[in-house]
Amino acid sequence: MLGRLAERVDFPSELQNFLEGFIEKRNILAHRLHSVPGVHVGTKSGREAASKFLFDVTQDAFKALYIFGIMLHSLLGERGFAEPLEGIDVSIYKYIQKTHPEVITMLPSEMGIPPEIL
Repeated sequence: MLGRLAERVDFPSELQNFLEGFIEKRNILAHRLHSVPGVHVGTKSGREAASKFLFDVTQDAFKALYIFGIMLHSLLGERGFAEPLEGIDVSIYKYIQKTHPEVITMLPSEMGIPPEIL
């Protein structure tokens, strides 16, 4: 999926690295959570390690949501859709932008942030 998208959009290396890391974390969560160092459901410290890992994955999921939402908005706008964000609650985008300002620097340079999100 990333390869096909990268053919259409010039990914900054920071974005490429983030997305590859996010996909790896997602795969760990889905297939091998037990392999994360320190994770063990039988101990308090193991559950805390699992909780931290899940929190990190969740935060990365918010960032990915933001990035792909902005990219989708831009691509739809290029194709003549007048209101690509119509019907979408943009408050989640504003929240992510506020709590994870680094996502702005991950966006490809040709992707503009919609004014209603700023």
